[in-house]
Amino acid sequence: MKIYTTTSDLICEHTISESKGLLIKNRSHERDTQAPVNGLKDKLKEKLGHQADEYIDRLYVEKKRYARDQFKLIFTMMDLYGTEKVLNAISFCERNRLYSASLVKDFLESKSPVQKSEPEKIPPNIPVDKPVYHTRVAKRSLDIYAKAGEH
Repeated sequence: MKIYTTTSDLICEHTISESKGLLIKNRSHERDTQAPVNGLKDKLKEKLGHQADEYIDRLYVEKKRYARDQFKLIFTMMDLYGTEKVLNAISFCERNRLYSASLVKDFLESKSPVQKSEPEKIPPNIPVDKPVYHTRVAKRSLDIYAKAGEH
C-alpha cells in the first residue's frame, strides 16, 4: 500500500499483511524526526546572534532533506573563518538569493582562504655543531663478542 499527498508525492509505503486482526504499523511515523534538526537550527541561529535567522529559516525550507548537513557546514565555517566573516558571506548569499551552505563556503574561500600554519620546526636533539659530540669510539672485533657468548 502506498500513501500519497494530494500533489502525488509519496508519503509512505506499507506491506499489507495476509493475517487477520494484526495491527501493522511503522514505528518511525510516531517519532518526531525534525526535533534534532530544529534544535540544531536554533543553536545555529543563537551562535550567529540571530542576525541571519531569515536566511537559516529559508535554507531549512529550501534544503529540508539536507538541513542537518547544511547547518553543520555553517558551524564548520564559523570555526574556520569566524562569525563575522560567515555573517558577511550569508548576507551576500541572501542578497543574491543563494540558499546553500556550500555557496556560503565558496564565498568565504574566494574572499579569504584558510591560512594553513607552517609546521613547527623541531630543533635537533643533539647540537651537532659542538665538537664534544664528534668523539670517535674505539672499534672492536666481533670475535670478542662471540667469545663472550660462549661462556
